[in-house]
Amino acid sequence: MLTLRQLLDEIELFRQARVVAGKQGLDRAVQWPQIADTPGMTDWLQQDELLLTTAFALQEPGQQQRALVQALAHKGLAGMVVTVGRYFEHVPRTVCRAADELDFPVVELPWQVPLLELGKQISQTIIAEQQELLSKSLSIHQTLTQLVVEGAGLQALARALAHLIDRSVSIEDSDFTLLAYTHRGAVDEARNLSVRRMGSSAAMMQMLKERGVLADLQRSPRPMRLGPIPALGMTLERIVAPIVAGGVILGYVWVLADARSLTQLDFVAIEHAATVAALIITKERDLQRARERRYGDLLDDLLSSDLRITPTLQRKAAEVGLEADETYRIMVLSAPDAASPERGLLLGRLQRAAEAQTRAPLFTDRRGELVLVLREEHLQPVEQVLTMFWEQGMRITAGLGAAHEGIANLPRSYRQAREAATIHGRLDFGKPLLRFEELGLLHWLYHLGEDQYLENRYTLCVRTLADHDVSNKSELLHTLAVYLRCGGNASAAAKALFLHRSTLLYRLEKCARLCDLDLASAEERMNLYAAVLAWQLREGVAGRSGERMMEREGPFATD
Repeated sequence: MLTLRQLLDEIELFRQARVVAGKQGLDRAVQWPQIADTPGMTDWLQQDELLLTTAFALQEPGQQQRALVQALAHKGLAGMVVTVGRYFEHVPRTVCRAADELDFPVVELPWQVPLLELGKQISQTIIAEQQELLSKSLSIHQTLTQLVVEGAGLQALARALAHLIDRSVSIEDSDFTLLAYTHRGAVDEARNLSVRRMGSSAAMMQMLKERGVLADLQRSPRPMRLGPIPALGMTLERIVAPIVAGGVILGYVWVLADARSLTQLDFVAIEHAATVAALIITKERDLQRARERRYGDLLDDLLSSDLRITPTLQRKAAEVGLEADETYRIMVLSAPDAASPERGLLLGRLQRAAEAQTRAPLFTDRRGELVLVLREEHLQPVEQVLTMFWEQGMRITAGLGAAHEGIANLPRSYRQAREAATIHGRLDFGKPLLRFEELGLLHWLYHLGEDQYLENRYTLCVRTLADHDVSNKSELLHTLAVYLRCGGNASAAAKALFLHRSTLLYRLEKCARLCDLDLASAEERMNLYAAVLAWQLREGVAGRSGERMMEREGPFATD
């Protein structure tokens, strides 16, 4: 919609115009001109209309002049154009003061300017602008809709929208996972952070909730402006448009607004893009569900311990991109339960990170575990996503099997991945992913027989310390475990435990007395550390006095 400022610049009869009041309101939109000159005209004037008048109604006393301006402003008119030279030489000062207080534009024109002709020119300009808007809107709609016809994805949509409005665009799902983005023009730190994290920050999501933005978008699914919030790195204004299908919000289109004002056509483009995004997301979800059903059945066969490679199985594997002579790794991932929104958030980001490579990996949910069939090119992006969630506090235990050639070795890599994931879940490695190749001694201890475990003298020592800790609410076993992990370095162990060195030595001396140990012996320490690891593997105890040490601080931490 044209503004009064634009009309003043474009229409020839406004060449002699002079803005005498309300200059701050010149960017009000003008829907239509209206000629009126009677005192009671406010009753039938409409919002966004531009009043054209000869000032006949302004001959009332000053207080009534002020009341008239207030009534016009409160009615939402775009402004008032007054021809002077017959009833007044200039617009009365009372009118100007009242208009300035309300930022209500008042424009002065010579008496000789015909208001009928002026109204005609304004109407023609508005109609022409609306016709151009409609034409460009149809062109935008065709451009963006063609993406769906061509089977393009959200990244192509983000590029197309950024090109149309010449601004940076990002698309996120309903969990604020980044689906696609294109930088064009200015960006701020909040946008850079969302790209690095592959989604909006927890602080951003909290702000949207606290300010009622999400509730407003649910009630009225139209583009909404968000002003700068420097504390969150948002130094640029934003437009957010909900992506809606069937009354459900599937995601959001974000547009960064720089110093240039967004036009009505920009808003049309953003709304069209949100509609097209809904079509693309719905289509991709349907395809993903179909792929999961197909992949799930196939992977059940491929990961089976009694796998038999038949021509039919080879053909099915090849159809989903698994070739008989390529090298693969299996990753097994235990994350929040299936009902948790964090699980869907994690899976979505893993899929998009890996699918950005030339060949997409296979994902399936198998008996509550996420199972991924990966090529070497997938490892780095997948590990980056896991590390990002780990640093945010999400409890993740992932195991990665060794690389093996051909689909015949997938069950072997799967067994190795499950073993690594199980060990990861029982010991604290300080990272989200454990590779089978890193297990070393832990691999032997994992497969240690029960009889061999129980008859070992050092197992009895560990059990003695564990029982003592339970009875006396002490931390001898944890202290000993950290000391052994530090290679028998008392200073390093004291630092890791936040203990004075003398306190550490006192606890170690007590351990030695209780179990008749010589901690000065490297052989004794080696045997004892192996027994501690075997105990932790069986008991799932990675930390103090039976506490699991897998919980971490952060937005995903559990109580």
